[in-house]
Amino acid sequence: MPAKLSLLCLINSVSEKDSSNYIIREAIAIIRKEDNTSMDLKLTSFIPKSSSAPRWIPLFEPDNILRLTGKFILEEEPPHGILQITANAGDLIEISKDNLPTSSVSVFITGFVVDQVQNDDNIFKSIKIITSEFAGNNTNKFYIKCRYLKTDERIEKKATKMRKNSSVMITGELTLVNSEFKIEIQDLNFLSTTIGNIESSSTTSSSASSLYSWPTTPSSRMSAQKIANTLTPQNSIPNNQPLNIVTNNELINDENSSHDDDDDTSPSTQTPPNTRTPSSTRSSTQKTPRGRKRTKK
Repeated sequence: MPAKLSLLCLINSVSEKDSSNYIIREAIAIIRKEDNTSMDLKLTSFIPKSSSAPRWIPLFEPDNILRLTGKFILEEEPPHGILQITANAGDLIEISKDNLPTSSVSVFITGFVVDQVQNDDNIFKSIKIITSEFAGNNTNKFYIKCRYLKTDERIEKKATKMRKNSSVMITGELTLVNSEFKIEIQDLNFLSTTIGNIESSSTTSSSASSLYSWPTTPSSRMSAQKIANTLTPQNSIPNNQPLNIVTNNELINDENSSHDDDDDTSPSTQTPPNTRTPSSTRSSTQKTPRGRKRTKK
């Protein structure tokens, strides 16, 4: 049951490691929050060396503005340290660091309810969820509190139906409250156990990068479709495999032609004058009836 996020950040510093199949880039990045304060995060990306493999993350450098989606993990108990993210997909944004826009940390998680609804204070209620960094066996599981305003009747109606071990999907915004990361719930839905089970092998996944429109400007980022475009010609048909396409005009012509054929073979068709008709094709009216003898004059 994965925990995913998306955000916009400024790359502050970059270090690089080498492995057999990947270039491992680690960065300290900065988010400008809506209150104009900053939050640090640690970003890791695995960039494939193979030219035939998709490169969803560009080769970011210091002072780059990066929009990304990725997975995250927290310490088991607060206080929480720097937010650690493994980037799955992203784009470089062509703006200067002085014009860095504010950004929230949008979060999508699926998990099981550990603690049912409790009062945080006079304003918020919270739910404790166990989730994981990504789907599969032996994954890094962690706990996170999800909260909502007591005045939010829409969420309250759903939250009061929760029971321990309920399987849920939550979308919201990750926020840091007194050295503890919490999710402010924007929407909440229940999942069936077979879908939500952490150990289930039937969990479907989709790339979060599909939420973005890929830039047309040159980039070190290489999508799967871009690779495919270099391997196969686009909008071309092999000469030895013509398409059998029938248009409306051809259908009309065929229909008219069939009517012409019917007219040619109809009984009212007459042989043009002064035209000899072969004996094999003469009509039965021109043949001498059987059993009648010809008389000589």
